[in-house]
Amino acid sequence: MNTADRPVFIIASERSGTNLLRKRLTESQSLYLGPSPAHLLKHLYYQQPYYGFLEQDKNFLEFIQQAIDLCVVHFSPWKINWSAKDLLSEFDGQNRNAIHLMHFMMNKYAIEQGYRGYICKDNFLYEFALDIASCLPEAKFIYLYRDPRDFVLSQIKRPGAIKSVILFSKLWSYEQTKSIAVSDRLRQSNRCFFLSYEEFVQDEKSKIDAL
Repeated sequence: MNTADRPVFIIASERSGTNLLRKRLTESQSLYLGPSPAHLLKHLYYQQPYYGFLEQDKNFLEFIQQAIDLCVVHFSPWKINWSAKDLLSEFDGQNRNAIHLMHFMMNKYAIEQGYRGYICKDNFLYEFALDIASCLPEAKFIYLYRDPRDFVLSQIKRPGAIKSVILFSKLWSYEQTKSIAVSDRLRQSNRCFFLSYEEFVQDEKSKIDAL
């Protein structure tokens, strides 16, 4: 964690320790902020075409407003008072798409909170990682993986969760197949660090120092 201008994205299955890693990384230094996840890409990446041609300000304003709502209508809301019109003005000249808007908003929030960059642990980043890497050439990635037995147990313990070992085993298999594929490609270009959750909790300091 020694470069302030490179956003960091955590690729993982949900319930693999991403919130713990996000918090520990934020606490360990003063350059990167890991805010509570707004899951901007999860909700906006595939929905982008339905907003119409984003070069039209009317459509992009609606897109921005949806992104702001995701940050504030939240169990742990961001401390912001942004308007879509203000963000549109500040965003001027950048590529109008979900990834660049997410990057702009995450970076803006980190700077307002006294940091210089951000850590993103949104869900399903394995779906978007290669596109993120293409759009944001300075981005770095962490692939966080956990013993599937602990993953399944953690999923089953969630309030209201379906108590199905088979279901969550299949989910783990699908998500890890995707995560490994994209993370390996990113590692080949020295952009992704592989991290075991079990090793991390045993020695947090040395693992953070290695990032």
